[in-house]
Amino acid sequence: MYNMTKNILLATLLLFFTLFPLSLPFNLNQPSPRPTPSTSKSSLQSTSSSPPIIDLLSTITTTLRLTPPNVAFTRSISASRAILTTLQSQESLSEANAPAFVARLFSELGGTYIKLGQFIASSPTLFPPNWITAMSTLLDSTPPTPFSSIEKVIRSEIGLSAFKSVDPNPIGSASIAQVHRATLKNNTAVVIKVMKPSIEPQILTDLNFLLISSKILEFLLPDLKRSGVVAIVEDIRTATLEELDFTKEAAKLSTFRTFLDTEGLTASVTAPLPYPKLSSKRCLVMEYIEGERMIEREEGGEELIITALNTWTESVLKESFFHADLHSGNLLVTPDNRIAFIDFGITGSISDKVKGAVASMTAALATSDYVEVARALTNMGATETEVDVEKFGAAIASTLQEISTVSTTIQQTPTGQLQVDINESEITDALLKVVAIADEYGLKLPREFGLLVKQVLYFDRYLKVLAPDLDVASDVRVRGLGDDGDGGEVAQVEVVR
Repeated sequence: MYNMTKNILLATLLLFFTLFPLSLPFNLNQPSPRPTPSTSKSSLQSTSSSPPIIDLLSTITTTLRLTPPNVAFTRSISASRAILTTLQSQESLSEANAPAFVARLFSELGGTYIKLGQFIASSPTLFPPNWITAMSTLLDSTPPTPFSSIEKVIRSEIGLSAFKSVDPNPIGSASIAQVHRATLKNNTAVVIKVMKPSIEPQILTDLNFLLISSKILEFLLPDLKRSGVVAIVEDIRTATLEELDFTKEAAKLSTFRTFLDTEGLTASVTAPLPYPKLSSKRCLVMEYIEGERMIEREEGGEELIITALNTWTESVLKESFFHADLHSGNLLVTPDNRIAFIDFGITGSISDKVKGAVASMTAALATSDYVEVARALTNMGATETEVDVEKFGAAIASTLQEISTVSTTIQQTPTGQLQVDINESEITDALLKVVAIADEYGLKLPREFGLLVKQVLYFDRYLKVLAPDLDVASDVRVRGLGDDGDGGEVAQVEVVR
């Protein structure tokens, strides 16, 4: 399965580059329909009753019609340069170093491919361990776009009349957007998340050709339908298109803030207040939250990590989505000692079935009942054979004991400051071990499991740094995913020890 997935990924990548010339017969000066993120998945597919060749031709025709030829041509040139640069930096290409080669290529390609790499890294239930490890090295951090170009986007999208000033120096720059501090006319401090110019048509072009490539691959090799390569590409497309609409992130911020208010948590937890009337699909204006990273807090760390953990675990069960990117830069402590959850660009959601299984799993972990943990995981996933939960539970217990240590790193920021951080590779290794055990017992876990457990592993590391003596299984301050919320018995969250 893993070798097949790896070969699919490489073949899809190669097919993608061969498809760029298909756009060249078009007149580059002829206007074409502008692709939009609202283009539905169904608009790129024919009906399931169509013959395979008709389905394939329909997808190609529709996709090319939605792809601006000039963007496809420009993207093909930049893609060729990226391939040459990557090949020149690689001494040799073999099956063993293919993941590292593709990760480097994705880094050169940027944009869509950074997101594709992140999708792979967060999907250990779909991809091989060596690919997960390689893609985990990709950082969504890119050189900033000149402010003159960013200012044009702000002017065209939301105007500058509401702002007293906008800082031309960005405080963050990623593949899709960069963030600038600003001040409203009433002296309120805000930040503006601005989509980089031309990134939207570039990403849409990449996504459309990836879809064509996967459809051709599936047409040429029908047996690969069982691997779900088209479904994977469609998942990537859906997730990426959602990130291209900042109004959705603004809505999630509002929903999370309402959750905090409903649960009576606003005195200890916050999130940026969005300004929908000042925002658009390509510009998000939100409150600027001053704070230091939670993991660097020297005093009161135990109370802070408990608050953050309780808040997140309650949101998993009570809200339609959960924050799925809880690296140390996204958990701050404000001057008034509140936890701040920031950057809701990446979120996850789980079905009611998985929520029930997660609640059972965490309740079992609190009492170290690994057989029940195994049973909950079995209920969460899919298997064609009966799982021996006794042996499965013993394997889980053994693995969790192996990952009982945590190491930190000290990194220097571009401004010269030193930052303490957790070792990201430990998070990836721990997640891969849990998935490997499940796979060994014939259990196929949903992709959401990887997203969810990765956040739990983040909290595990934060606990070991900020509250090394805390016993989460017996400390009544820790409310977990199994808490009934009515003052009944608390089922605490055991974070991997």
